Formats: sequence, structure tokens, C-alpha cells
Amino acid sequence: MKCRWPTFSLSPFFRGKYLDAALFLLFLTLSWSLMQHTFEYRDNTFFIRDKLWSDFGAHIPLIRSFSMGGNHALEHPLFAGQPIRYHFLFYSWVGLLEKAGVNIAVALNLLSAAGLTLLLWLLYRLGSMMFANRLAGFIAVVLFWFNGSLSFLFFFQKHPFHGASWKDIVTATHFTSFGPWNGLVSIFWTLNIYTNQRHLALSYAFILACLWPLLKYACQGTLLSRRSMTAIVLMAALAPLLHHAIIPIVLTYVVIWFIVSPGFVRPLGFYYFLMFLCTVPALWYIRAGQPLEIVYCPGFVQQPKNFLEWGRYWFYNLGLYSVMIPAVFFWGKKPVKIWVGVAVVFFAASNIWRFSPDMFNNHKLINFFMISVQVAVAGFLASCLAGSRWFKMAGLLFLFVLTFSGIVDLFPVLNDHQGELRDFRRSPVAVWLKDQTPPDAVYLCTTGMYCPPSLLGRRIYIGYVYFPWSAGLPAYERLRTIEPVFHPAADSAAACRLLKQEKIDFIIVEPGHDAWPETDVRESSLLKNWEPVFSHQEGYRVYSVGRECAFLGNPYKPF
Repeated sequence: MKCRWPTFSLSPFFRGKYLDAALFLLFLTLSWSLMQHTFEYRDNTFFIRDKLWSDFGAHIPLIRSFSMGGNHALEHPLFAGQPIRYHFLFYSWVGLLEKAGVNIAVALNLLSAAGLTLLLWLLYRLGSMMFANRLAGFIAVVLFWFNGSLSFLFFFQKHPFHGASWKDIVTATHFTSFGPWNGLVSIFWTLNIYTNQRHLALSYAFILACLWPLLKYACQGTLLSRRSMTAIVLMAALAPLLHHAIIPIVLTYVVIWFIVSPGFVRPLGFYYFLMFLCTVPALWYIRAGQPLEIVYCPGFVQQPKNFLEWGRYWFYNLGLYSVMIPAVFFWGKKPVKIWVGVAVVFFAASNIWRFSPDMFNNHKLINFFMISVQVAVAGFLASCLAGSRWFKMAGLLFLFVLTFSGIVDLFPVLNDHQGELRDFRRSPVAVWLKDQTPPDAVYLCTTGMYCPPSLLGRRIYIGYVYFPWSAGLPAYERLRTIEPVFHPAADSAAACRLLKQEKIDFIIVEPGHDAWPETDVRESSLLKNWEPVFSHQEGYRVYSVGRECAFLGNPYKPF
């Protein structure tokens, strides 16, 4: 009797809920691995990849202001005396987890991975729903993960193509183009933007969640349950504290969709009205005292001299998308046309106006424009791959061109050098400040980045100036106000009156010299005559304003 091998099929596993579960685990694994790879904390030391160093100079003090500083008044930790006008909610959650005993890196990486996983999952679900094709959803995630710029052309200019070019790719430690600082292609399209700005992925996931009732009705003609809609409305109430841009993006989509499709107003209008009403308190808080700044500033971050230069910039940054966006717009059905059309509105607005003190902040709108376009293009590619042999070949070619730069740009993130930053327990000056100074003291540091009290979550008079300035606070005005203290001919009585007026308790002189003050603090006549209350061989000196200015009626009272 002839033996027959048992037959079985894996196809049921790769359909429906099994496929969804497998993909969700894949998204979670990728997200956690990426976040954990770029930031760790062990042995009282922060291990931070170089490309995260600048942004984490703001994020760690913000987290610590909640975990160690008891920031109940929601005061900006790098601009003492002023409320936080930065979207702080994500980092407050991290701080509360650390306060509960969770390792700070685990807390930050966990929430970061959760946000990125949720975004990938919603992109997959949106592509699947919009085109009734799971392959479209999966391609949307692939396009998101691997950017479609033409940065690979600059890579091969620097590393001419040869038989072992793959070694040049997998061992790269720096982006070939690091625009707008160094190169034509922007850094904003790479995964680096999500490892640096950890709240961003969750913010985009919030936007997709808020738009989900609208998109589901547009694509499937069905409404979410009242319970789901209520949950989304309540969730949206916190959205402005998670990110400034969430509600403006959602509002733009909803208003334009209602104008183009008036029939959507009756089933969805009340819920979206209620949603925007619930966001008013958070919007009022985050924008209080800050007028909306919209400045005509054409050209995004490169500020091109003419239209041809602007077109060249975006051709290299968008790559094949610059051709596929209009093609997909005319190819798609009405929901796809509206979805892409509103995305183009964000792109146009970001190239015409500046919506905050820093033009770089417009990248948030550009990034969501790219996410929206990637979903639409994914549907087009899935349609090609379901067609004839020639369509399949074209679809695969398009997919390769749209992801190759992302593959090249992945390795500088993975191979980035890891720097170390001692936490306060390994810093003698930070330990002294923690034990010997009041928790509500205000510190004036002579360098802005990672000042010792900032690792304690303490109040810094002025931190690295870019951080408070980009949040709309008068950082440069404060610098000009306090700089006379460090002048070589500083008058002691005048300096003391100024320090008392600005409510500064301690001055910390650090080793090295930062961009400010412009005068070398070692030449300050004031600090030459003052006696430090703490000094260390590493070059740290701490001066007590209360003790040195006691003659103004503010005697020094040690903690």
C-alpha cells in the first residue's frame, strides 16, 4: 500500500483574525525593538544614541519634572515661572510611571512602542478598509516604515555602486543627507523622527482614531457603535495636551469632508461637534496667552529662491510620490480623492505659512501628509499587484523605488553611536543639589543642555534656549535680561537686585562654555568675588544668591 503524506493548508491561518494577530505582534516587536535600541537606562546612566541627544535634552527634564519635581502646577522645567505650552501629556505619563518605580527607559520605551504599534495597526486597518484589501493595509505599513525619498542617489554619490555595495549600506552610521542642516533630503522622513519625538507616533494614531468614524462611514457606509463614538469623543478631550496639531488636522478633514459630502453631516455632525467642544478646555490651556502666529513664509525649511529650486527640493524629498500623488488622486474613488486632497492642503499650507516660531515645526503637517499619501498609494500598488503580469511587475518596481531609500536610511538609526549621560546619583553636584537645596529653588545654569538640576526635575531659569523659544516662550528676552550678571564689570548690588527680581536662588557654573553667555563666566567680577557653597574638581561651582545678596534683606537659609 502506497503511503500518502497528510495534506494541510496554512491559508486559513493567514486570513482573518489570525493574520491580524500575527501582524499586530510583528508591529509590536518592531516598535519595541526600535525604541529599546535607541534609549536605555542602567547603572544610574542614560545610554542615548547620538541622533537623540538634542531632543532628549528637553524630554528628560520634562519627564523628571513629573517623576521627581512634583510638577503639579504644570510649569515649564526649562523656563521657571511659566506654564508649559508644550504638549506635555505623553511625558507626564512617563514621569508618573517612573514615580511608580518603573525604570525611566522602560517607561518611555513602553509608551513609545505602544504609540508606534497603534499607528502601524491603524494604518494597516485603514488601508484594508479603504480598499477592501488587506494587502493594501500591509503595503501602507511598509511604505510608512521605509521612506520614499531619493536619498539613495546621494548615498551612491558618496559610495559609488559596486558588487559589495550592500556592505556600505548595512554598515552606514550617518545619513547621507541630513536636511535641512546638511543635505537636500530632509531627516524628517526617516524613522529618526519617531525615535527622537517619542510622542509623535501616538499623536498621529490619535488623529486616525478621531477620524475613524468618518472614514468608516465613507468607505463602508456604516457607523461605529455609540459606545465606541463616546470613547473617541472622551479620548479627543486630551488630544491638545498630547499634541498641538491633532485637533487642527482633524477639524480640517471633517470640515472639508462635510462640505464635499453634505450627507455626512446628519449621521456624524453631532458627534464631531461634541468632540470639538470637549477639546476646548485643553485647547484654552495650551494656547492661553499665546496668540495664533501665522506668518507668510514660503518654501518650508529650505526657503528656495525661486519655484524651480522649490520643485527640485520636493522632487528629491518626495521621490516617486511626486508623480504618484496626482495619479492616485484621479484613479481613486471619492473617499480616496477627498483623503488625498485634504492631505495636499496640509502640504500646501506648510509651504506657504509658518504656524509657530520655528518653521521646522511645520514638519508635523508634512509628516501627516506623507502618512495620508502612503495609504492611498498602497491601495494603488495593491491594485497593480492584483492585475496582469505587466501590472504586477510595475507594482513591484514602484514598491522598490518607494522603499529603497528607507532601507538605506534604516541602518544609520541602527548603527548610531551610543553616548552616555550620568544620572544624578553619579553626579556629585546633582547629589549635593538634591540634598542641600530646596525642591522649589530656581537655578541659573551657564550651559543649557543637561544641566545637573534638570536631571532632578528642578526649575531652571533658562535651559537650552531653543526648547522654550520653539514653544513660544520669550527665551531670548530672558537671556538678554540676565546676561549682565556674567559681565566682567558686573556691579554686585545691581546684579543682586536683578537676581532677586528674577527669583533666582542658585547659580551653577559648569565646565566648558556654551553659546551663552557670550562673555566667559570665569571673567565675571561678580563670581570672582563670590564664594561658592559647593565646588568640585570636575569644574562645577554652585553659588547661593541668598547668601551673597543677604544685604538686600534675603538672608541665606540652608535647606
